[in-house]
Amino acid sequence: MRTVCVIDRNGRKNCGWVCIKNNPEKNRIMDTLSDTLVPVLPQILARIRRMFDLHCSPDA
Repeated sequence: MRTVCVIDRNGRKNCGWVCIKNNPEKNRIMDTLSDTLVPVLPQILARIRRMFDLHCSPDA
């Protein structure tokens, strides 16, 4: 679990927590976040995708 703060488009600071867990049976990660981060959900998901390199090509 980690705490994060994201500035939204209106300049407001949104702080909360994010928990990411591995689910090897389904070959995926599962993320849970606090309600305070819902307004910045697209930014949070983009950060998670970059952090775990989810756009990579496993064949490369």
